Amino acid sequence: MRNKLPLILATATIAAALASTGCKQEPAKEAAQTPAPQTAPAAAQALVEYGYETDNGKWSPNGATVKVEQSTAAKKSGNASLKVSGTSGEGKWNFAFSPKFPLQAGKKYKLTAYMMVEGTKPASFPPLLKCGIYQDNKFLSNAFTKTYDLKKGGWQELSVTFDAPSDATQGFIAVEKGTDKPVEGTIYIDDVKFEAL
Repeated sequence: MRNKLPLILATATIAAALASTGCKQEPAKEAAQTPAPQTAPAAAQALVEYGYETDNGKWSPNGATVKVEQSTAAKKSGNASLKVSGTSGEGKWNFAFSPKFPLQAGKKYKLTAYMMVEGTKPASFPPLLKCGIYQDNKFLSNAFTKTYDLKKGGWQELSVTFDAPSDATQGFIAVEKGTDKPVEGTIYIDDVKFEAL
């Protein structure tokens, strides 16, 4: 068995030397933990946008007595908007509608758009926008914006936020009239945005 005395003496000598020079041995420090970076809230993701700068966005009229066209006569921004004009007939709830797009069940969505109305007859049914919600091709429900204020006039922002039903798979946007009775109108819409929140 080897003699441990030289090792003990050497350790004592080093400790004494450090003490005589005024040096102190710092206790071991715990490694500082770097805080996790703060994550910014997820930005809304635009799934569908219509500015109507090049065409009518493939929107469709609900019948032969309604016309849907790109128009440069009135616009909220850019150079054009969508003009919807004519009479939406008996038994129909809207003037015109967008192509369908996919929805994710249970997800929160927001529809925002600008509308300007030259007039409707009768005036008791001012237009609004809606998102029609479907499971494949089976209707489930609607999400409605507020109605356009005919007394205020001009461009008005219309919006609605909603949670898609648990079985939703598709949606579309429509210029709604709030009744299934005939209504005549000239309506412009622009800057339509449908977002996942």
